[in-house]
Amino acid sequence: MPRIDVGTAIDEIKDEGFQPLPAGPYTLKVDSAELTDNKAKDAKVLLMHHVVVEPGEFAGRKIMYDRLSLKTTAAWKLKRFLMAAQVPYEGSSFATEDVLGSTFKAQLVTTTTQKGRLVNEVADYIVS
Repeated sequence: MPRIDVGTAIDEIKDEGFQPLPAGPYTLKVDSAELTDNKAKDAKVLLMHHVVVEPGEFAGRKIMYDRLSLKTTAAWKLKRFLMAAQVPYEGSSFATEDVLGSTFKAQLVTTTTQKGRLVNEVADYIVS
């Protein structure tokens, strides 16, 4: 196997582990979107991953697992996303390709997963 050069002395790399972003407003871009079943298998969920666009000091950081339920009872959150991202829709439908690459403002918070890991999560979509 070849040797791998990481470009800096490994002893000099700061080992701070993963640090979530500070809570606050961010401009995000949809990096990927997938329609999947929810855990109960009784509804579809739009599973998205985002990349931070602004503020610039955090540009490129990823926000994982933003889930939008397509259940009628959770449709308000889907509507807020579509409005914030200016995704065109007609009647009760929208195109996945219009979601990909769209940018929007969102309020991020820090939460703890069931495994005790700190992660960022979209608390709300900011509709202007």
